Amino acid sequence: MKNQIRIQKMGMRDAKPAKEFQIGEMIQWNGGAYSVIKSIHKETPKQIQFITDEFAYNGELTRANIINRRLGKDRLVAIKK
Repeated sequence: MKNQIRIQKMGMRDAKPAKEFQIGEMIQWNGGAYSVIKSIHKETPKQIQFITDEFAYNGELTRANIINRRLGKDRLVAIKK
């Protein structure tokens, strides 16, 4: 994969634009936290908003069914593998 971004405390990670994420995929955040995409809540020509389950770096569920990830569609977002 040609797209990579640096995640704090994690280093370089593969990434793709937010608009390319599908339901069930995982997004990696700084510090090791991650989100699992449950559905797409809202989509505009420039932004996409996901409903997610949020997990801490240790895999513990911190919040479920949260509508809090509004991203520009072209923004590179790290992929958790």
